[in-house]
Amino acid sequence: MRGNARLVFTILLVLTAMSIFATSDALPQTVASHFGGNNLANGWMSRDGYVLFMLCFSLGVPLFMVLTIGWLPRFMPRLVNLPNRDYWLSEERRDEALAYLLEHAYRMGSVTLLFMLGLHLLVLDANQAHPARLAGGLLILLILLMLLFFAALGVWTLALLRRFRKP
Repeated sequence: MRGNARLVFTILLVLTAMSIFATSDALPQTVASHFGGNNLANGWMSRDGYVLFMLCFSLGVPLFMVLTIGWLPRFMPRLVNLPNRDYWLSEERRDEALAYLLEHAYRMGSVTLLFMLGLHLLVLDANQAHPARLAGGLLILLILLMLLFFAALGVWTLALLRRFRKP
């Protein structure tokens, strides 16, 4: 994905939005959007409210990540919380460091888009049951999805720390 992170992110952004729109008609008018410890729904939203929320949240969080991690440092480098910031953002290394941050932000944005799309698909599937619930298999998928997301976040963080370690 090196060098193509922006393209991958853009494609996933469009596919996530299209998937949420394309599958929204399969949702009931009142969508079970939160599930309790017994796997039964305990929170609901209107279908339009859910679709609007999912679009804003699913697209907004990854876009916010890319903007704050990848673009904000270009305009406000003093706000960057980067290991050995003064060294890596010195004049001779700034362009390379900022390019890496932007590429890295697109990678994490892509992982977050996949996670959000996975959550939407789980909610979609859970709403096919009556009453709406996370069946045992869905609960395992949810846990697996969360574990994969946090593992990817860990790998992403380690890669960032490794890249900006003290020379």
